[in-house]
Amino acid sequence: MTAPLVSIVTPAYDAEAYLPEAIESVLAQSYQNWEMLIVVDCKSKDRTKHIAEAARGKDPRIKIITGPECKSVVDNRNHAIDQAQGEFIAFLDADDRWLPNKLRTQINVMLKDRLNISYHSFNVIDEKSRACGPIRTAKYAVGYEDLLKNNCMGCLTVIVRRDFIKEKRMRDVHHEDLHFWLQLLEEGESATPIKGVLAEYRIRQNSLTESKLRSALWRWQLYRHLGMTRLKAAFYMLFYALFAVNKRLHVL
Repeated sequence: MTAPLVSIVTPAYDAEAYLPEAIESVLAQSYQNWEMLIVVDCKSKDRTKHIAEAARGKDPRIKIITGPECKSVVDNRNHAIDQAQGEFIAFLDADDRWLPNKLRTQINVMLKDRLNISYHSFNVIDEKSRACGPIRTAKYAVGYEDLLKNNCMGCLTVIVRRDFIKEKRMRDVHHEDLHFWLQLLEEGESATPIKGVLAEYRIRQNSLTESKLRSALWRWQLYRHLGMTRLKAAFYMLFYALFAVNKRLHVL
């Protein structure tokens, strides 16, 4: 049986400090049938494009895609999904890393159990790649209602069948990854956890999620965008706050 192709979506904006590590973590995968779609944002001012081109020159499985208008990370990810040739779609941002058995472990389980979407736990690292601790999120299958309370599916942990995505794409809203998972699960599907810590998520001081208050505001806006009343949105915000506190106490 031929191993199915996995398309890896990697948006890259001013990512010269970390993109080499992300690429190396893909090259080190024990699962070899992949294509890495690096979407170099046209607004990047550093050596991101040069690094991507050098990597492509060494391995043809690495491909560079330039977004049509380079509007946002959402547009860049969607453009890569449109160009993907794989049976499975995986996501790896330019400042994160995968552990060597990530693809093999996850794809084998998805094939065996005929899963449409899965996720796993991950480690947290800082800007200097020092370990900060694990986030063991992958404990149970999660559905639409579960994700409204707590987004336990980190973007770098999710793999989804391309046919399952169909015409759904990320939308230009805050917490766009959560919104995308909700789209995929809104008809009753569940995301299945894969055992083990298989990736490393980097916390950066200037990251979009640095401000806890801003992140909370974005979550509120997402709930309202989904059409919730203020009362219902406040109900889910309570769960958001409780999970955030628990994560802070037990991980970082």
